[in-house]
Amino acid sequence: MGFWWGSKEGSKKISWVSREKVCIPKSRGGLGFKDLSAFNQALLAKQAWNGDFLEAVVKPGCSAVWRSILWSKALLLRGLRWNVGSGARISAFRDPWLPRPFSFRPVSQSLRTDLVVADFIDKQGHCWDLRRLEESFLEVDRELNLSIPISLNDRPDCLMWHFDKKGIYNVKSGYKVACESKFRAICSSSNQKGELWKLLWNLHVPPKVRVFLWKVSNNAIPYLANLFRRKVLLLPCCGRCEEEVESTSHALFWCSEVEEVWDFSEFGLLLGDLKGLGCLDILCWFSP
Repeated sequence: MGFWWGSKEGSKKISWVSREKVCIPKSRGGLGFKDLSAFNQALLAKQAWNGDFLEAVVKPGCSAVWRSILWSKALLLRGLRWNVGSGARISAFRDPWLPRPFSFRPVSQSLRTDLVVADFIDKQGHCWDLRRLEESFLEVDRELNLSIPISLNDRPDCLMWHFDKKGIYNVKSGYKVACESKFRAICSSSNQKGELWKLLWNLHVPPKVRVFLWKVSNNAIPYLANLFRRKVLLLPCCGRCEEEVESTSHALFWCSEVEEVWDFSEFGLLLGDLKGLGCLDILCWFSP
């Protein structure tokens, strides 16, 4: 990742944004770089998919290859659920079988842990037993129950990959699930920020300008405050006004000399109402 920040052989540059943040999709605040760890897990999950892995565990002395394949087991379990056939093998309240990512289990609780999905199927009519469903499941679960078609020939229950129409695991959907789980906590999730990223990447300006604005939004510019925080400089004071700390927002908007530039620019930007806001908040203010 060092090449992105300008690192070369023999000279290392500062990485201002974490690898995880850079790998987030552009629409959610990142740069969309390929996450090699998630991609590797998705590839290994393909090998696990072709074998019997659910009951497998890491044992002393097992090979590094086998350990790696078992590492991908967690990814498969995030998208694996039962495809209802006869319903005889599926525990109604413990197994993942409802089309609800990522738990795939009912919200409803029952003391009857011995019940299987087949107990809620009308075998004669080849349909769901509505009375029994109403007795045991909440409405939010019943809607999902009824969306599952009933087999006409009592085919065996089998495991399927939820994120593929054919129910077969593939690396593309596996990588997407791995990234979604990994980045959920650090992605920008608000609608306002989502509109900001959409606006930023659709600007009709040179690519380097869009990248600069992205760096501004993520405080990834080597202004004095950032260099001071990294212990590169001894003082973070602005070299123009010599009054305040040179943060990203100060350098671009709030320095007294910079404000004069904005006042006389063709943009007609009046900063008075935005005084004190950070760069990301100001950019959000401009987004529709």
